[in-house]
Amino acid sequence: MGILFVQSAHTPTSTSPASLSVSLTNVAGNLLVLEFRDGSGGGVTWTISDTLGNTWVKADLGGVARCAYVANCKAGANTITISITGSAFTAYLGVWEFSGLVLSNPLDVLTASVTNSLTRNNSNNFNTNYDNELIFSAASFSLAQPGTCTWSSFTHDSLSVLPGVGSGNTYGATGFRIVTTGQTNANTRFAMTGGTSGSSSAMTVLSFIGAGANFVNRGHLTKSGTRLRTSIWSTGGAVAQPCGPVSTPW
Repeated sequence: MGILFVQSAHTPTSTSPASLSVSLTNVAGNLLVLEFRDGSGGGVTWTISDTLGNTWVKADLGGVARCAYVANCKAGANTITISITGSAFTAYLGVWEFSGLVLSNPLDVLTASVTNSLTRNNSNNFNTNYDNELIFSAASFSLAQPGTCTWSSFTHDSLSVLPGVGSGNTYGATGFRIVTTGQTNANTRFAMTGGTSGSSSAMTVLSFIGAGANFVNRGHLTKSGTRLRTSIWSTGGAVAQPCGPVSTPW
C-alpha cells in the first residue's frame, strides 16, 4: 500500500510550560514523528517519554523547530510527553503517525532551513537515497500579526496559531510529501504572507525510508573501507555516515 498518513495530534501552550503532552492510539509498526517548537531558539533542555515505552530518537539540529521520531512503534493508547527546562519561551508540540516505513533505522536525510526570514523558509538542497520516501518538514514563525501560510508542493497537515510572548503570535506548521522516485537537489519551501514584525523562524526537514524501497545508486564515499551514504546535510555541506538499511547491493 505504500506510505500513508495515519493521524496527528497537536497542542498549543502558554509561556514556559514545564511539559507538553498529546495522546494517540497507535498501530504497531508505524512511524511516529514529533515536532517541538522551541521558542527559546535552542535555549532549553527537553526529554521525551511515552506511556507505551517507545524509544524516541532526537533528530535535532537545534534552533526553533526541533524533531524526534520512533520507528516500529508499539500498539495501543499512548500519551507522548516532552519535559522542558529553560527560560521564558512559547512552545508547541505535534506528533504525526505514518504507516509503510521500514521498521529500523528509517531516517535518510536530516537538514534545516538555509533561508530564515519573516516571509519564508527555504531548506538546504538535499538528495534522497531511496525511491520510496516520506519527506517531513516542520516550520515555525513568530509574528506580531497573523499571516497566511503556504507550502510548496507539500500536503499541509497543520497550522497552529499560538499565543506568543507579549503581543506576538507563534505559528507551528507542518507539511509532508510522499515521493516514489529518488530526489536530486530537492528542497522544501514554506512561506508566510501578511504577517508583521517577525522575530524568529526556522524549519527542520527529515526524510524516512519506505518499506521495500530500492536504493538509488549515485556512487558512494568510503571511510576505512566502509561504504557510506551522504545522509546528513547542513549549510557547510554534506556529512557522510552510515544511516538506514540498504535494500540493494552497493
